[in-house]
Amino acid sequence: MKNKWLKWKIAAIAVGVITFSATFAGAQEQRVQKKLIASGWDQPDTATLRKNLSLMEQSPFDGVVVDVKGMDEQGTARKTFYAFSTFEWKKEWFQSSIDDLKAIHSNKLTDNFVLVGNFPGNVDFFDDAGWKQVADHWRIAAEIAKEGNLKGILFDTEPYGGQQFNYPWQKNKFKTQHTLTEYQAKARQRGREIMQAIAAVDPNLVILTYWMDSSNIDAATSTNPQAALQLAVDGLLPSFINGWLDVIPPTMTLVDGNEHAYHYNSEMDYLKSANEMRNTALNMVPPEDRAKYIAQVQPSFGFYLDGYIVPSTSPWYIDSEGSPPTLRLHQNVSLALNAAAEYVWIYGEHCRWWPTDNKSVTEKTWEEALPGIDDALLSITHPDQLAEQKIAALEKSGQLVDLLKNGNFSEAGKTKEGIATDTSANWGLWQGKKSQGTATLDRTVNYGEGDKGSLQLAGVSDGAVLQSVPVAEGGIYAIQGWIRKTNRQEEQAAVSVRVSIGGTVAVLVPDVDSAAKDGWQKVQAVVVAPAKANKLNIALGRKTRGQTTANDMTWFDDFHIYKIGQIG
Repeated sequence: MKNKWLKWKIAAIAVGVITFSATFAGAQEQRVQKKLIASGWDQPDTATLRKNLSLMEQSPFDGVVVDVKGMDEQGTARKTFYAFSTFEWKKEWFQSSIDDLKAIHSNKLTDNFVLVGNFPGNVDFFDDAGWKQVADHWRIAAEIAKEGNLKGILFDTEPYGGQQFNYPWQKNKFKTQHTLTEYQAKARQRGREIMQAIAAVDPNLVILTYWMDSSNIDAATSTNPQAALQLAVDGLLPSFINGWLDVIPPTMTLVDGNEHAYHYNSEMDYLKSANEMRNTALNMVPPEDRAKYIAQVQPSFGFYLDGYIVPSTSPWYIDSEGSPPTLRLHQNVSLALNAAAEYVWIYGEHCRWWPTDNKSVTEKTWEEALPGIDDALLSITHPDQLAEQKIAALEKSGQLVDLLKNGNFSEAGKTKEGIATDTSANWGLWQGKKSQGTATLDRTVNYGEGDKGSLQLAGVSDGAVLQSVPVAEGGIYAIQGWIRKTNRQEEQAAVSVRVSIGGTVAVLVPDVDSAAKDGWQKVQAVVVAPAKANKLNIALGRKTRGQTTANDMTWFDDFHIYKIGQIG
């Protein structure tokens, strides 16, 4: 067996299309929690969110975009979506929605956003009185977010009515002779005014946008960016964002949602775009604001679910390349979350996640349209929740099947060349050329009551015990087990669990370097088998960065692999 351990590590670094989510006791809080935000035609108003909270908490999402409604004294409906208008708002119009939000308490939906739209989007940038109202609308939206315990504001920059950030449209609409440079200065001023209004309410809000500078990334690479911005649909948006940056408090976060990502379908798409948002976009940011941009603007990505169910003739079609569309979606969401700083938002139109009054949405759920989508998304962002729920349900129904043989290391194996006597059955041992350790069944140490022993690696400086189990394409598998090591001060062993699926695709579980002294540490992971995969290889091993003696020991016990779901 050539250096299989090394081959798995190289594959883990080179290929990232398999999802692997793992947790270790005491280490989870150190990981950045990536979050999925739901938006689309079924996005709830505050009453719908309050009424259906328990149902919505079962979804794969960490938050939703909330359509906040109000009513004026004449009984006319008002929405925060209509923020770019010149008529006066009153906060009391929205009190019923604020009351709904105050009544909602959720440990699952922690990152909800009040929707603010670029609508009707027909305010003259040189209209001081009009922009005073726009800034006040944003202030009211911020107060709703703060009082309603929302994470922040979702800004939809798309021009559904007027072309608010379009320079030619502005000039034609308001019959002015102002130059592009003059308009950019005014747009930047209006951005400052709005940010000051928001920050005065709550300097800790998150502003998630469908577009920021990603919308004009071509201008950032152009040899003549002004010419590109002069013709762009939202060519004044970068100046408006620069106004935000001029006065943004250091505690506030901006998220560029990058709706271009609707068409992305590869790891390179997401990595290239994340680099553009982090670095290339700086070409549109004034030098004095670049440090703030780097520190406070996060790259994000949008998903258009309908692209995974439309015919191949549609311009929105995402090619799943022979695999189930849900599995392709799962792969792309995994890649997007890996490249994003924190958020990925998911937008759907013709199907639903929960009840909605929007008649344009069909009765079909997204789970019916894309079978397995709930588990697919949960496996990425909430693997522990998914594993525990599924394992408990399968165990209760008597259908829980352990695919791993002798995972409790109670059965002794036969003596083989390169493997010590009494090695646990069904497990093979691989060691590097310089490693001279042993893998044996230790009858004196075990995890759990009634166990007959554990697997002990002693003096192994670079090696692992290995086993393979059959898997199915799109299968969701939970891996559980317990690790203990001597934890001597001079020992610097990296104890880890590595998984390979399909031979060429691998995932590296972070090394366990600090198991509790003389105690057992639980490891748990969820993996999804990619297209054409038929085998999962698990390796339990050690790699020491210092000298190794026979007294340097690690024990593995009570390992299991369960199939807990199927995508597609």
